[in-house]
Amino acid sequence: MPAFRPGQESQARKGVPLHSRVQQIGNLLVLALLIGLGIWGHRNHWQIRRHGEVAKPAAGDAGRRSQAFDQSAETAEREQSSSDRFAAGQAADLQIVRFQSAAAVKQAGIRVDPAHVQQLDEYVEANGVVGYDETRVAQLSSRVPGIAWRVEKHVGDQAHKGEILAILDSIEVGNAKAKFLEAAVDYDVKTQNLKHLEQISSAVPARTLRDARGDVRESRIRRFNARQTLINLGLPLPHDFAIDLPDEQLMQRIQFLGLPPHIVAELEPAVATANLLPIVAPFDGVLINSEIVTGEVVQTANQQFVIADVSHMWLKLDVKKAEAVRLELGQRVRFLPDGAAGELESTVSWIGTEVDEKTRTVQVRAIAGNPIVPSPTGTGDGQRLLRANTFGTARIRVRENRSTVVVPHSAIQWDGERHMVFVPLPDGCSFALRTVVPGATHDKYTEIVSGIAADEFVVSLGSYVLKSELGRGQTAAAKQ
Repeated sequence: MPAFRPGQESQARKGVPLHSRVQQIGNLLVLALLIGLGIWGHRNHWQIRRHGEVAKPAAGDAGRRSQAFDQSAETAEREQSSSDRFAAGQAADLQIVRFQSAAAVKQAGIRVDPAHVQQLDEYVEANGVVGYDETRVAQLSSRVPGIAWRVEKHVGDQAHKGEILAILDSIEVGNAKAKFLEAAVDYDVKTQNLKHLEQISSAVPARTLRDARGDVRESRIRRFNARQTLINLGLPLPHDFAIDLPDEQLMQRIQFLGLPPHIVAELEPAVATANLLPIVAPFDGVLINSEIVTGEVVQTANQQFVIADVSHMWLKLDVKKAEAVRLELGQRVRFLPDGAAGELESTVSWIGTEVDEKTRTVQVRAIAGNPIVPSPTGTGDGQRLLRANTFGTARIRVRENRSTVVVPHSAIQWDGERHMVFVPLPDGCSFALRTVVPGATHDKYTEIVSGIAADEFVVSLGSYVLKSELGRGQTAAAKQ
């Protein structure tokens, strides 16, 4: 083999034509281009991203995400905080929605605002219905059979305590009054006889005095029993009722016992019956039902009137079983009846001890005042605001004056499995999904229990656009 001499390589190179060298260089360039295209295709799954397409963060993206926005110092601080959170990898399935440019972000209507700390009351919401106060509803019926002699009040009428609703004509009432008169007279006669015997006790046998005293005691008991019969019929004798009245006055007072003066003035004692028994209102209220007319035969088993005190009403609320454990007696309730302009305030007065079999809710009760609404025309007394069987919604305050992180309602989206918000990334065109746990809501804001810190920026407007782009990207990835 011949030895290689200096200058031989140079001579060999000179022997290669120029067009061959150009062809070799071109082949090298094509090879480099194909290698670069292969690397790009591998990273992008051989897909060309469109505007707003979702991408999974690559390992080499951390450096690019750390680049600062060319904005104010406050914005730069926000971006750095977002970059730090993203780079830390808080969620293994963190996803990003990228736009081609800042102009595309603006065109999509995206707006970011900081989460902030606010004093927030926490409420439990429930549906409810207005009902009468069951401790102030009376079902009235006659205590003895009779005939409706006169009806004074009808359905819808106001009635004051002690006011007469109707008057019955009952033979049993007349008999009870007659027995009382007989017992009263008998007691008076025997009392006078005993006094006379005691005055001449020296000339009277001791046995006679003993018998006289026994007769007085028996007569006193009969008078007491007759008086109790009148009381049981609803005819209590006045405290100033005098038994020792002249017979005519005593009989007239017993004859019209329980009747008001204006009705007594209309009656003639000589021909008026003593069988009259009034049915009176036990408290101030409104007649909500009436089953009696003049001349009707009245039985004790039948209900004649139903009267309800409407100055206070019950609010019957149905609270979800899971939220009922947060309730306590005395908690404030704000109730909005259907069709009303404003809320009523009350407090929880009772919490049910069982779960409804059908609705699986716990019933809670509050007692609310029922104010009178002024008449629109300025005439008349107006009507009560609350009506029985009116539906409405209630908010029960379970926690108050609590400092918490809040975001606008529009910032939170739900994908069927989780609540989420979107936080901006430093490049100004990308937004990362963040899973959050929402809490109480009030006015325009929702509490964030976890997932977002105070002063961290979130997408407040246009988050639904990001959610849509996110869903579209996930659908495309699933098809592949």
